[in-house]
Amino acid sequence: MKKLYFLILTLLPTIINSQSNDAKGASVNVGVTGNVDGVYINEFHYDNNSGDVGEFVEVAGPAGTDLSVYTITLYRDDGTNYNVISLSGSIDNEGSGVGAVTFPIAGIQNGPADGLAL
Repeated sequence: MKKLYFLILTLLPTIINSQSNDAKGASVNVGVTGNVDGVYINEFHYDNNSGDVGEFVEVAGPAGTDLSVYTITLYRDDGTNYNVISLSGSIDNEGSGVGAVTFPIAGIQNGPADGLAL
């Protein structure tokens, strides 16, 4: 475990300072994964030790993206969907032309093979 901590602490400054150049050659911080080409699920919370509280899905992508053309679909472990959430609004610019929007969604199921899709 100590080796893993050492590796993370050694690489962390490199990851945090990852940069790229935009079309004009200016240095732009693009994070760990590089340039953002589209909208994606960035983070989600679906289960707590006791009752489910604060469930959400966070969608990220290029700033200004209209999210009204997207949905989040929640799936049971048998492959059928049990909820489709229409998104709204647009992604704000949290820096370097990229941002994220969080959508609270109560009732995300916790089965062993349940899933979600954007």
